[in-house]
Amino acid sequence: MGATADNEDGYNLRIPGYRFDLKREIDGSVEYIQRRLAPAGKKVEMFFWTGDCVPGSDALAMVGQAGLLNMNGGDTVATRSSATLTEVEGLGIPRPGGYQVFAPNQNENVYTNNWQGPFYGFERVIETYEFTEKPRRLKPINIYFHTYLVSKRAGMQSLDKIFAFALAQETTPVYVSEYARKVLDFQTMAIARTPTGWRIRGAKDLRTVRLPASATAPDMRASTGIAGYRMGEAESYVHLASDSAELVLAKPGAASTTPLLVSANARLNAFENTANGPRWTLQGHVPLKFTLSNVATCRVRAGNRDLTPVRREGTLSHYELQAHAASPLEAICRY
Repeated sequence: MGATADNEDGYNLRIPGYRFDLKREIDGSVEYIQRRLAPAGKKVEMFFWTGDCVPGSDALAMVGQAGLLNMNGGDTVATRSSATLTEVEGLGIPRPGGYQVFAPNQNENVYTNNWQGPFYGFERVIETYEFTEKPRRLKPINIYFHTYLVSKRAGMQSLDKIFAFALAQETTPVYVSEYARKVLDFQTMAIARTPTGWRIRGAKDLRTVRLPASATAPDMRASTGIAGYRMGEAESYVHLASDSAELVLAKPGAASTTPLLVSANARLNAFENTANGPRWTLQGHVPLKFTLSNVATCRVRAGNRDLTPVRREGTLSHYELQAHAASPLEAICRY
């Protein structure tokens, strides 16, 4: 090893005859993975930064030119003992060579003092998840760890706790490449105030927006490009049906009677209003769970099969399917 304990950033493995070559590190790595490791037909989509995770502008530019997304870096470590927004990183950072997408949360190395202990320390990432969820969501849940974590019993037990916590939450699983595209959308989306609400453009991959706490619910009949919404006490979310939308807010106290999508653990790929009622297309990665509102008197179907809700709560109807997609999902209603 080429450094003392006082200079951890200087540790490196001295490989005889090795000379750093950025093109070999990036293009060569991608080519090797696709030729020797990846399943047939599967392409590399992302490049993950290593080491200090501070890529140079030339590295960022080369990754972008190769058509790859990138991720890593950031330093979100807010916990109960350091409950401050100064410990929460942004989504990423623009650099001269491109935009670096940060990892949403950090790995076990940070929570175990560079793997010096305590080796159960990674379980404190749960505190980070909780801090960045309420009173307003700042980060998604991601579980980022190295395999050496399970070389210690305490490390394995911490990982069990983290997965148990994550699986108990209401989540929408996405691939890391999907998340990165949402982050990039966030940098370029255009949102403008209108006399009646908001105008949204450029929402290609980021299809959910959060309303200010003071806002009323969307007026579904007056809005366009809106497939539904979920109102909450602290924050409310609106589901966009396309890359552009005209969001019109309802008058205070007005209650919507229009069938709408409240929530789903899948991406909303398409939406349309038909003469018989709304039609959605959902595509996810796990068995579907979704909630519709104002469909108690409607016939709800997915893939030409009638659906029965697993439970009803007021105007809400909750559904669960074994399939990962619903195309189309429709509410056939009498108006």
